[in-house]
Amino acid sequence: MNPFAPLTLSTEAVVGLETLTRALVARNLDAYERHLHASGDQLDRAQWKFMYEQGGLRSYAERGTHTSFGLGAAFGAALSHFDRRAPVYTQSSTASVPSILVLGAVDGQLDDALYGFMCTTLDQMRVKTSYIKDGLVRGSVLATLVSPTVEDPFTSVAVKWMEKGQSAHARAVVKNRDYVYLEATGVEFLRNGERVGYQLVHSIQFPETPERSSATRGNMSICAVYRQKNSLQTDVYVKGFLSPVSGLENSIVTRSVARALLSVSRNVHCCQMKKIKWAIRCRLRAVSDGSQVHVPALDSSTDAPCVTCGRKRSVVSSLLIAAASRISATKNFRWRRRCKLCERYVCPACRSLHKLTFVLRDHRLVQQQIALCFGCQATALSVKAVEVARDELKRRRWSLYEWRDTYATSTSSGPIILNELN
Repeated sequence: MNPFAPLTLSTEAVVGLETLTRALVARNLDAYERHLHASGDQLDRAQWKFMYEQGGLRSYAERGTHTSFGLGAAFGAALSHFDRRAPVYTQSSTASVPSILVLGAVDGQLDDALYGFMCTTLDQMRVKTSYIKDGLVRGSVLATLVSPTVEDPFTSVAVKWMEKGQSAHARAVVKNRDYVYLEATGVEFLRNGERVGYQLVHSIQFPETPERSSATRGNMSICAVYRQKNSLQTDVYVKGFLSPVSGLENSIVTRSVARALLSVSRNVHCCQMKKIKWAIRCRLRAVSDGSQVHVPALDSSTDAPCVTCGRKRSVVSSLLIAAASRISATKNFRWRRRCKLCERYVCPACRSLHKLTFVLRDHRLVQQQIALCFGCQATALSVKAVEVARDELKRRRWSLYEWRDTYATSTSSGPIILNELN
């Protein structure tokens, strides 16, 4: 899916990109601290106009037009470290475009948000898109500068390319936008010692990544900062800009960006889906190596009580289920009635349904709906995100996302191909 020639970075270019990353992260964290000390959750309504709200977050557009919120000093400091022969250029906006600000809090722990947005491979980028709906249609990891480690699972620096908009079979007259950008994730500490996580995306250009005729090259600089607000919520701060597309008014771009940046509200949801997949994988692994006893799925005629509330199925419900099973001659009607983890019967009032995304061996994405009882769901989600991330790195990162035939059981639906992401 990479439309460009291989990107080879010199040592000087790598040093320059890492220096640029540190400068941009430091500048954005400084802006975040100023925001905390100056206003907290209060905004100057004369400067910021409310745009949209989603999942506990609100987006605002800066009134009037300003130039890329003063990143020039960071550019200059970083570029002084580049070897002038190194084939890399930093893109900064010269157009006057309003900054976008996203503020609020999401349910979940700081590490849940961090693990939710981590995606160091193309397959992980696509899986994440299936959960947070950020508009990605194509992408590629062009170069990896820093990879996550077991000791530091949330730190990464990479050069990526992505195309956002409509898939090829549904594309409108307007071209999609694509971006070549530096992405950095990690953990830092504020001056008062508070731990925060960050995700930085910043446009950059190389001779090997020219503009494509099928898309309009965009320019952006966005940084998200996450901080544990209390025992149940994580504070979210996102600030950035995207340059306007030729022929489109700033107001159109502003509305689009203000809406798109709210997708960060679903990072914790992405983490939760990965935790559930990890729990399923751990159970399958435990059953296969004999460390956990397999609980055989009970026959549909068995009058088993709900594993959560203890209530038995009504006579009418049992008759309808039995009739549906005979008509279908398959197990399609069974999966909703059993927890994917404990394989016990769970009544409609005590079960939750989740759509999990997996990657086939040919790299197509599939989505499969599974049912969980409340007890197994609580257990799966209570695992610390950092533990899941570390186990993922210790074993094989691909294995958490790979779909297996063992998922096609009476406790889950059949896999559905996600055509819009393939």
